[in-house]
Amino acid sequence: MERKKEVVIFDFCETLVNLQSADEFVHFIHLNNELPILNQWIYKIWKWSKMLRIISVYDRVFRRNPIEKKWLLYSLRELSEEFIHNEAQRYSEWLKTSINKNVWNQFELATVNSDLVIICSGGYENYLIPFFSEFNVQVIATKFRFKNQKFTGTINGLDCLGEEKVKRIEMSNGKDFWSKVEIDFYSDSITDMPLFKKSKRKIVAYKSKPPLWVERYDFEVIKWKN
Repeated sequence: MERKKEVVIFDFCETLVNLQSADEFVHFIHLNNELPILNQWIYKIWKWSKMLRIISVYDRVFRRNPIEKKWLLYSLRELSEEFIHNEAQRYSEWLKTSINKNVWNQFELATVNSDLVIICSGGYENYLIPFFSEFNVQVIATKFRFKNQKFTGTINGLDCLGEEKVKRIEMSNGKDFWSKVEIDFYSDSITDMPLFKKSKRKIVAYKSKPPLWVERYDFEVIKWKN
């Protein structure tokens, strides 16, 4: 019988790093640049709506179509592809100050000892690809949509979350991928249950205390940092 390949899959946000990198990327661009007035106003209205809890109420009512992440991203509309690319490069360097050491150690071991390492994230491909440029890994993430070298303010297809992660991995590696591999999967979130179910080892990353749902499923745990 052919040996199954050893594959390690990592979520990114609040697993390998200690923040939600997608929204933070938008904040990073606004805080480090004087953007056109329209972009500034969309960003300000987003902040006011969040402060007044308008966004959170909307997202609770329309759970299948949350708007917070989309609205924030739209504040970058019409910025040039080159500008977004350059900011993503800068942001990828900044992100290296937010690494979760214990989980990162497991990532580095995986790049040496496993047949394939996959980063599968709802973060944005723009900065994740340069972030992992020194490593031989497969990056699967949410993609920006550009038109005529301008950012449309929207993503290309669906956000790479939940069941979409499984579909994206199949698109990159074939639908028979799961029968050929044994998977270790690291994530912080129960929303990644579709990938946990595909994995042999299920490891939950946490900041200070493991989430309550971990005990229910008897998953392994790993603390971000000692």
